[in-house]
Amino acid sequence: MGKNPNQEDVSTQMPLDAPTNGGGLAVADSGLTSEAAEPLSAHSAATAQKVVSETSEIDQARTSAIEPVPTVSVEQFEALQREKQDLYDRLLRKQAEFDNFRKRTEKEKIESYDFAVANFILGLLPALDGLERGLSVTEGRVPSRRAPAET
Repeated sequence: MGKNPNQEDVSTQMPLDAPTNGGGLAVADSGLTSEAAEPLSAHSAATAQKVVSETSEIDQARTSAIEPVPTVSVEQFEALQREKQDLYDRLLRKQAEFDNFRKRTEKEKIESYDFAVANFILGLLPALDGLERGLSVTEGRVPSRRAPAET
């Protein structure tokens, strides 16, 4: 199915309550603009830096746990490519085999139907011949009705 160009990819959307600063860190929205913000004290700045670094470490750990990057040697990659090609070839062969099976069973079904109809007609022929012989004997003669014999 095609994607709607106006629809955004869900995997790239962030929750509405967690705006980011571009580095993957959530930014608290205090509602204050930069002109209204008060300067931070040395203690507050150190605490803020500590929170940012801890959050950064947590984000890195979470990212590395979610998206492990496997390392594969060239030989392993080539072996996997050959295996993939082998499996794809087997799939194509099985599909062709199934298609041939489907065609063969359809042909056998039609032949079986034709054979059954032919046998049915051959079974009716003796009865039809007997009926024709009986009609040919009485052709031209009308059965007479006789009065019942008196005793």
